[in-house]
Amino acid sequence: MFSQAVPMTPEMQKLRNAFNELAVNKRWAEAYEVAEKIRTNASDQPVGYVLLAVSSLNLNDYHKAKQFFNDALLKNKTFYNDDFTIKKLCNQRLFEIYVLENNWQGIFEHANELISMLEKSNQNKDEIYLFYSDRAMANCKLAKYDDAINDATLVKEKNPNPVAQSNSYLTRAFSYIGKNELEKALVEVREAVRLNPKNKEALLTEQSLTQHTRPWLKMLSLIFNPFETARYDSEVLPDSRSLETDFRQKLKDTFQIFDGG
Repeated sequence: MFSQAVPMTPEMQKLRNAFNELAVNKRWAEAYEVAEKIRTNASDQPVGYVLLAVSSLNLNDYHKAKQFFNDALLKNKTFYNDDFTIKKLCNQRLFEIYVLENNWQGIFEHANELISMLEKSNQNKDEIYLFYSDRAMANCKLAKYDDAINDATLVKEKNPNPVAQSNSYLTRAFSYIGKNELEKALVEVREAVRLNPKNKEALLTEQSLTQHTRPWLKMLSLIFNPFETARYDSEVLPDSRSLETDFRQKLKDTFQIFDGG
């Protein structure tokens, strides 16, 4: 797991072996107890914190997992001078936890950190475009639409995989919806469908953008850009609120970018 070996006492080696055996058998509650002993015996090193974090993650205690991974990052900085392997491992796991929590600010921060690390390293840089894609969607979710478009554009230019390119065009489409540039969104989503006809989200998005009249499209923009609501109030028909409620319900299953409303 760790690229820099540290001499271990027989007792520490025994604990590490015990943890590995428990982990293989998915006995995570017992593995957690062993990891706690490892941390106690080597409190200045990141290893015990990483093992506690892994155990907590498998016990679905995301709060503790995040705490221990962050502690491991701090210990890694002081003990190993920011060992790349440990730093990447912790940031990847933190990233995954934030995905599970649907925490887009956390996703953005750790995707950003991983991009920075991979750009500076001699590691496999193809992996970097996965995190650019994730950062693009995080930016879109955080209403940083221009940043999302820039990241998604980089992915579609650098990653030849048609599935990745299709997803990038879809992210760009969502961003243009947020910017209330619906004609551009339609162009982007059609390209997403062309590149990957099996992209269900792109197909549904294209259908929604093409089948509704101008008032419906206006409502679609509002859902992604609620700051337009005040201006929209003076333009819509008297029964538009019931229409918008119905439209929002339809969109919940159509766009993953929409978190409710």
